[in-house]
Amino acid sequence: ITKGTCVLETVPAKLRIEGVNSIISNKYESIKIFPNPSSDYISIDGLNIKNVNIYTLEGKLLMNTTQTTSINISSFETGIYLVKAEDQAGRTYYAKMLKRGK
Repeated sequence: ITKGTCVLETVPAKLRIEGVNSIISNKYESIKIFPNPSSDYISIDGLNIKNVNIYTLEGKLLMNTTQTTSINISSFETGIYLVKAEDQAGRTYYAKMLKRGK
């Protein structure tokens, strides 16, 4: 870097987002969010999930929980959210969730 210049490094990343009712998986296992869409509660079906994070599409963390059933999303605004789940082995899974109005 020389005075007055800035060099940025691009780091490749992969995130595949599909239809709201889809399952997004890595090569090991997958997770499924149901019901999807939902207005009050969701559950996450996956093997040995230890941690769940829910983010806005802008990347703001709204919730961190160890629950996989009856996750209360009633306070969320209507919209699309990203769910990140981590299993006991440290593998990470992503899925999209739709929060609908009441």
